[in-house]
Amino acid sequence: MLDRFEFKYLYSALLVLNGFLALTVSFAVMVPQVYLVYVLFTYVCYGGHLGMFPAIASQVFGVRNGTQIYGLLF
Repeated sequence: MLDRFEFKYLYSALLVLNGFLALTVSFAVMVPQVYLVYVLFTYVCYGGHLGMFPAIASQVFGVRNGTQIYGLLF
């Protein structure tokens, strides 16, 4: 998706989704099926963060330095 859309829009969507899930998870606990969906979407957000960062780090800092910075921050 990084090839088709800008990083800013994708990351903003992840942050909004993750923020919404974090703020409303206390209500989702009451219904087990909804809570399962919340947990799944939370893992999608977490995977999106980890999946996008190496590509952006290598674009910003270059291939050589981007891998080093990703290793330090990971």
